[in-house]
Amino acid sequence: MYISKREKTWAKKLVLAILVLLAIYLLRQVAFVFIPLIQFLSAIFIPFVLTGVLYYLLRPLMRRLRKWKIPSGVAVLIIYLILGSLLSVLIYFAGPTLNRQVVNLIDGIPEMASDMKDQFQSLEKQQALLPQFVQERLPDWMAKLQSGLEQHAGHITDQMIGIFNWLGNLIFMLGIVPFTLYYVLKDGHRLQPKLIKLFPRSLRGQAPKLLDDLDSTIASYILGQALVSLCVGTMLFIGYWLIGLDYAVVLALIGLLLNVVPFLGPILAAIPAVIVAFFQSPMLALYVIIIMVIAQQIEGNLISPQVMGRTLDIHPLTILTLLLAASSVAGLWGILFAVPAYALVKVIVQHSLRIYRIKAQE
Repeated sequence: MYISKREKTWAKKLVLAILVLLAIYLLRQVAFVFIPLIQFLSAIFIPFVLTGVLYYLLRPLMRRLRKWKIPSGVAVLIIYLILGSLLSVLIYFAGPTLNRQVVNLIDGIPEMASDMKDQFQSLEKQQALLPQFVQERLPDWMAKLQSGLEQHAGHITDQMIGIFNWLGNLIFMLGIVPFTLYYVLKDGHRLQPKLIKLFPRSLRGQAPKLLDDLDSTIASYILGQALVSLCVGTMLFIGYWLIGLDYAVVLALIGLLLNVVPFLGPILAAIPAVIVAFFQSPMLALYVIIIMVIAQQIEGNLISPQVMGRTLDIHPLTILTLLLAASSVAGLWGILFAVPAYALVKVIVQHSLRIYRIKAQE
């Protein structure tokens, strides 16, 4: 029986798909063998990701120093000296305030829960002024609320203490970062020629452009996100300080860090700020919401388009879909890395299609 070339191609693809699925099934059956490897990769994952982020943030300065004919090793030491000086100044001026606000915020959580309970009890006494359907359901709501507050106030405090303890352990674990960063900054420019040698000989002519585009995508995303987050955090701090919000430094820092999460970050950052403001004054909570909306509008319409440009060129609907899928598969890490991972895959696919068209025309 005659089999056409096209049928042979599809048969090969089908066999390859079956083999891939079989390999995945077999790997799942012996997954316990990889547990030590997974634990090892988990331990070094955060330090190496942070090393990569710092590398792209500091690479422009490194390139500038190398243009001035400064040896790579000396240039890295100069960068470390600059960073150390800036960090020392920051800790000297902002460290005590930040530490005091963090401690006060943790200590104040039970008091906030108690204040909320008192406010609802006051509302219960004035229930005659409320609509009839609210009066009928208010006792049940109050009982559930009081039970929940009593049950979870201590739990929330323990969780926040646990988070800050985790951050302390993280800081200790990140002691490896200065050493890895030194070698990455010093020898990073030598990586591309080594990666090109990994490509098949027929594709090595196309490899430099692919690697340059991947590198440009990562750099644009990291530098852009860092600058945008810094701008948002600064705007939030100024706004919180002007309205007299307690824990302004901590809450602005939370907003800065969470801004790296697309779409969801600003919402998550607004929650603790609104809660803290509500216990100072309900009107203050409204001011916080207004400040958050203004900051996000400025960021979305002015800062991000200028800083990020259209480098990633990803539609907002695509980003939302990516976040929903990534959060269900990999949780927080999926949310953080879904967009840059998609951008890199997009670059690879575009180059693959371009190479395929070139080969088809030959």
